Amino acid sequence: MYLNLVPLLRSMVPEFVSICEDIDGPYMVLIGSTPFIPDNVHNIALTQKCFNFVNTALETGGEETETCIVVQLFELWAENENTILFSPKTPQR
Repeated sequence: MYLNLVPLLRSMVPEFVSICEDIDGPYMVLIGSTPFIPDNVHNIALTQKCFNFVNTALETGGEETETCIVVQLFELWAENENTILFSPKTPQR
């Protein structure tokens, strides 16, 4: 599955943009697209496509796929202002 990560992404999210070429591999393509979801977080339809891709990749991929998505997407989204602002805040106790 890991080697098919970029084709899966391209098929599920045709609007996806990366500064890297597909031939560079999943890590580079995903890191080159880090702001794509946060920058489009208010486009609900596009955000849904992106998370459908993430869910499908995690459900069908192995450990290498999971590591790639966690490192290249989740960790960087956690630091992005748009993603942080979009996320619901947990009340302080």
